[in-house]
Amino acid sequence: MFCALREAEGIEINMKTVIMAGGRGTRIAGLNPKVPKPMIRMEGMPILEHQLSVLRRQGFTDVVLTVGYLGQNIQDYFGDGSKVSPVTGQPFGVSIQYVEEYEPLGTAGALYYLRDKLTEDFLLLNGDIIFDVDIHRFLAYHKKKGGMATIFTHPNDHPYDSGLICADGNQRVTNWLNKEEPRIWYKNRVNAGLHILSADILKKPVFQTLHKVDLDRDVLKPLVEGGELVAYDSPEYVKDMGTPERYEAVCKDFENGTDLSGGQWQKIALARDLYANGKIEFLDEPTAALDAKSEAEIYERFLRENSQKTIFFVTHRLSAVKFADKVLFLDSGKVSGFDTHANLLNKNAKYQEMYNLQKNAYI
Repeated sequence: MFCALREAEGIEINMKTVIMAGGRGTRIAGLNPKVPKPMIRMEGMPILEHQLSVLRRQGFTDVVLTVGYLGQNIQDYFGDGSKVSPVTGQPFGVSIQYVEEYEPLGTAGALYYLRDKLTEDFLLLNGDIIFDVDIHRFLAYHKKKGGMATIFTHPNDHPYDSGLICADGNQRVTNWLNKEEPRIWYKNRVNAGLHILSADILKKPVFQTLHKVDLDRDVLKPLVEGGELVAYDSPEYVKDMGTPERYEAVCKDFENGTDLSGGQWQKIALARDLYANGKIEFLDEPTAALDAKSEAEIYERFLRENSQKTIFFVTHRLSAVKFADKVLFLDSGKVSGFDTHANLLNKNAKYQEMYNLQKNAYI
């Protein structure tokens, strides 16, 4: 059945998460030069703690942090993950190991130290992003596509200084335009900073010696030629805080409420399905938290852009069924009618009664 947001509180996933938390963050350092970038606070809580909270809720509790600049600050705060958060008063609820960079190794050089420890697919996160995404869905997509790496992609509000990702109809990345390369017209699709990588990627020549490595340019982009890189398009919330301006934008999001309403989550969930490639969709009360106007707009767009799919949806709101080709009407658990909405209104007294009751109430 359809689920707007799936979390796995208390269920541990046997998959390591590596968070790259070793950068200096020179562009944002002015906000607090005494702490590394992932420890800058958002609503009183370090960015890194926000990330760990999302991971823990979904069962991803085996974490490796790569630390460098002022890394002791991170280790003192989180310890091995069993400590209690000074912000929430609750245990961090994760297991943390550390990889220390004694010299700057770029955004991926520290993975050299993990070549023998990462033996299966792993989640790799930038340490300067705030996100609230369904990681399980991301992981299932990665396994289905079978690429060497899958990157979480989305449009952002600064594509002019971001690398642009081009993909074919199967979401295999066909081109990666660095920010300094010329562009005429391309879709606004960028790497959001969440990645799922095969452990085999650590066998590549780039990781056979310890040196400075750029994740995008030296690791991911070279996968394009062999069709080994996959793009996972999603509208879920991910924002980076690489500059003071972007940090302020995320602060405003928090002030306005990043804990989305049920209706907002349902809009996101339906948007996810717009990206899905399945031929059949099952939706269970997909618009129960939406007002009638939003419901009508979403159904019209959803059905228009999914005209080649077979869609089954369960609903108690009869305002939705007028969009269906056929309606299976159940009364007290028994089939009471199977026809178009218009025909049921004309021929089925019980259906007409329920429709009129709802119409008078909120349709």
